[in-house]
Amino acid sequence: GAVLMASLTGFYLSQQKATRHHQIEIETSQALRTALEQMSRDIRSARKDLTYNILTGTGGASPTFLTWSGTAVEFTLDWDDDGTITSSEPNERKGFRYDANAHILQALDATSNTYFTLTENIDISGSPCNGVMFAYKDASTPPVAATSANTIKRVDICITAKRSIIGGLPIVRTETACVQLRNVN
Repeated sequence: GAVLMASLTGFYLSQQKATRHHQIEIETSQALRTALEQMSRDIRSARKDLTYNILTGTGGASPTFLTWSGTAVEFTLDWDDDGTITSSEPNERKGFRYDANAHILQALDATSNTYFTLTENIDISGSPCNGVMFAYKDASTPPVAATSANTIKRVDICITAKRSIIGGLPIVRTETACVQLRNVN
């Protein structure tokens, strides 16, 4: 009986580890997809300024991108479609940044001009991100790196989440997206 109980206990514990590992995999994937969806939706609207004429470069509030680096992006948009970007309207300023020290992805709260944690356990240092979460492209075919804020037509996003080792196996998930901006050709 003792041998049978020992083998059943060992089997039960290994199943519990596998179940917990699977739960953490799902949580990590869901958190990553949720963050990517929010970033994609907001960045897609970065050129949402109906008064800006992309062909002539006139009208509207240009440049839309205030910050555009490999680990941070901040931009304005005409959120309420009133034809102007109002600095006092918090919904008309969005931003995201990667904090490499804390391994977190943060989103801008324009009301308080602070950043809050969007998701944790982020590490973009390895492949395929190679230290770059945001890559900015122009409208050429094929797209090449944008040379100024006004030439950004697409933003490529790469996020990798790494969770601690559970049951001997690390959990690593990567999500990518190519976000075409609105109101651009």
